[in-house]
Amino acid sequence: MIEKDSNITLVKSDKSLKDCKKLRKPRISRLNSALDVRREMARVYKKARHGEIDLNALSVYIKALVAMIGPIRESELEERIKKLEGK
Repeated sequence: MIEKDSNITLVKSDKSLKDCKKLRKPRISRLNSALDVRREMARVYKKARHGEIDLNALSVYIKALVAMIGPIRESELEERIKKLEGK
């Protein structure tokens, strides 16, 4: 049976598209490099600009990401030094 719901055709389902989106888990990206952390900061910032994230939550997220980027940069620097020294 085919149903029409909000201009979207659903086949053999009584759930609306909005209900399906609510069940979907949020995307969590890996934060293994400084570039990954920077991208995550940009993603969180964009969500805050669109009103999807509260500004207080944005502050907490950014502080956590800043705390993560320090050790990541240190480890990346250590790897670069080891490559330069030929170890």
